[in-house]
Amino acid sequence: MRVDQGKNKIDLSIITIAYKINSDLFRCIHSCNFSEINTEHILVFPDREKEKVLSEFNNDFHLIFDSGKGVYNAVNEGLRITKGKKVLVLHGDNYLTNEGPNLIEKHIDNQNIQFGCNSILNNKRKKTFLFTKINFLNLICGLYPPHPGLVLDNSNILKIGLYNEKYKICSDFDYYIRIFQSKIKIVFIKEQIIESPIGGISSSGLKSVLFIILERFQILKNFYWFLTPLLPITILMGYIVKLIHRNY
Repeated sequence: MRVDQGKNKIDLSIITIAYKINSDLFRCIHSCNFSEINTEHILVFPDREKEKVLSEFNNDFHLIFDSGKGVYNAVNEGLRITKGKKVLVLHGDNYLTNEGPNLIEKHIDNQNIQFGCNSILNNKRKKTFLFTKINFLNLICGLYPPHPGLVLDNSNILKIGLYNEKYKICSDFDYYIRIFQSKIKIVFIKEQIIESPIGGISSSGLKSVLFIILERFQILKNFYWFLTPLLPITILMGYIVKLIHRNY
């Protein structure tokens, strides 16, 4: 990792949300092996890990300790201090593929980038999914990529705003609608930079499904109120597509 502390000289800010120090986190950090661009790596931990973190990590990282208000609050804490021209959110249990750093460096001059593929690991089995380019129909059906597949220009993040911490599961949905409405230019690259484990708060059982329905209803009501009666249909369509058509 190359770090340039000079203001406005950092090409890419990487924000990593971690709940504890473990092998997944070190795999994530070591995967960020850039050689052609200057980077800063921002690590966000809960307060309870502060003593361990300070003894483990040196000045190569920007360390933030949050008060446990949720993952979107943690991402926002990182976004507030980024100095890079571009920003990538990479959670502590995600990691860049072997070609990930090279692909980011190759396309870094594009203002905003969406990498279309993402591999999900489940009991050492890997499935690769293709997320299509962001458009209105895909968004409404919940077919938007995980945010670690996005590399956004910092100036556009200022335009879009921070993640809405009101939503505990679907703040990504709210954020992608704001990206769509902002009409920023995003270059779609049909290549993979991220590998992720299966699971997460959005796939943790019936309770999470109910929260998804409720939060997506509230978000649609804010942006496209006339579509709220179609919410059950769009959710069903989205799940069918995820099951059938995204294998790549």
